[in-house]
Amino acid sequence: MIKTKGTRPVIAAITVAIAMTAPALVGLVQAPTETLTLVTVVEVTATTDYEYGLKIGGLFAENYRYLASTFFEKVKGEGIDAAEISIKAGELIDVLNRYYPPHLERLKGLSDRIGIPLEDLVAIELYGPGLFRFGFRGCTTSASAPPATGDSKTYITWNIDGAWDMWKLFQFRIPHLVVNTVLGHNRYISWGVPILFEDGILNEKGLACTANTNTQTKGTGMGLLPTWINAMAMATCSNVYEVAELIASLPRFSGSDPLTTMLGTNYLWADAHGGIASTEWTHSHFGVKFGEETGGIMGQANHNQWLDRNLTGGLGPDESPSTYARCARMWGLLREHYGHLDLATMKSIVSDHGPGNPHIGNSMTICRHFDPEAGLNQAGTGVCLIIEPNERVINWCPGHPCREPFFRLYYGWMS
Repeated sequence: MIKTKGTRPVIAAITVAIAMTAPALVGLVQAPTETLTLVTVVEVTATTDYEYGLKIGGLFAENYRYLASTFFEKVKGEGIDAAEISIKAGELIDVLNRYYPPHLERLKGLSDRIGIPLEDLVAIELYGPGLFRFGFRGCTTSASAPPATGDSKTYITWNIDGAWDMWKLFQFRIPHLVVNTVLGHNRYISWGVPILFEDGILNEKGLACTANTNTQTKGTGMGLLPTWINAMAMATCSNVYEVAELIASLPRFSGSDPLTTMLGTNYLWADAHGGIASTEWTHSHFGVKFGEETGGIMGQANHNQWLDRNLTGGLGPDESPSTYARCARMWGLLREHYGHLDLATMKSIVSDHGPGNPHIGNSMTICRHFDPEAGLNQAGTGVCLIIEPNERVINWCPGHPCREPFFRLYYGWMS
């Protein structure tokens, strides 16, 4: 699976079946401006969720210990009340035990393998994204399906944007993609830090997903974290209608303090049957828009489109002009190419720097570029995905899509 910069071959989904010993993993993000020279994909196979956690812990124990020590250094540095963290973690464990035991079992296996208490791992899941500034008001996504596409396929895209803190953290050695193969669940592929900070992006049924953070301050309450809901959907659902029904039935976490308000997440979903949907939620409110209501296209960024932001406390255009500019540009391009959208067009759209600015992007463009002098919260596109649910294909770009190649990874063998 070794493919170097500048090549554009079809890559078979060659994976490493994981036992308790880690293989050498290379080609990870070294800096925001560098290209990944490899795409590392591992398959972790287990008969139970607990065993899955054990195996992940066996692979990346030192990475998790580094992550935990960095997290608690930040907690201390920001003066966060450790007792409050412990209380919140305990409440979340109770929620998991009631509504999603499989993830709790994965956490228990991970905890037992790496020697980090269960409560600490849950605390990292809750407060880590805010402390590490994961996806700080970043990411632009889209979904397209017939009749909008010219080749009768469905596409879902994700410009994954993150702050400097995030890309520094991702220097530690984890695979780019993990194939989750656990007996009794849909097999699915996830991106991120396994178990703790990961989103499932494609499952064996052809259900695909991309995400945008969405800071919201109202309608808050205890429930399942967004990544847990994503994992449940990937493990159990096969189409966008099942996903919407599942999310509406669950208690959903949304935070009220500055470090957890950004846990609000807008998800885009697509399936192999041509279904697409956009979901937004707080603890108190849930909104969904299906593709048949929008002509088979969806553009999305980091604000509410379907829920009233007066109810959610979501960001307005004056507070975050970038998200509104990127979302409007995405909708505009999808409409401009309506009826003719295909893979080549989608690659052009995710590389867009806006009208009249073809050479370099900024914080207002779909393909965002880092500006180190602007500070740590400046987000830039670090990875770009174009997923084809019909064929179970992930087109992976390890950098800015305006200048780096896409690698085509085929996962039809999952189904």
